[in-house]
Amino acid sequence: MLSTLQITKPCRLSSSAYPALPFVPSSRATSLFQKLAHDLRTTLSPLYASLLHTLLTFLPRPLPSPVLTSLLATLSSLFRYLLIPSIHLDLLHQTWSSFRAALPKCNYQVQRAAAEVWASVLRRLKMKARGSALALMATELKGVEDASAWMLVFACKVCLFGSHVSFARS
Repeated sequence: MLSTLQITKPCRLSSSAYPALPFVPSSRATSLFQKLAHDLRTTLSPLYASLLHTLLTFLPRPLPSPVLTSLLATLSSLFRYLLIPSIHLDLLHQTWSSFRAALPKCNYQVQRAAAEVWASVLRRLKMKARGSALALMATELKGVEDASAWMLVFACKVCLFGSHVSFARS
């Protein structure tokens, strides 16, 4: 049913600025995807690799800020609802490999924003999977050194801030 779903909505942006974009995700589409992903987790799981590949192909393109924000929110939702609940470490490896392959094609600001998304994955993973994710990152650093550093900074920064707030309340 969903495997035959294809996004063919024409781009609403100026075609001269983005001639190769057949579809630009809107905030309405992102919100809908987030709700559907949570409700249809078992249906979307077989399509995870395809969805990830499609979303990652948009990442290196020059996108307006609102569109990039929607894209990163959609990636974050995909990871939150399909990757993190999964107990398959091979899926984590495939995801990191795809994500890592897309990062060098992006400019520095997009790499840094994408690093925040992956940092949220690191924070949410269970201990065993987090250790595997960090080991994958450490073994495959070439070309994504700065982005990997930002991933660790963002993952630790939020944890430290959360600890600071909880100590302040006690």
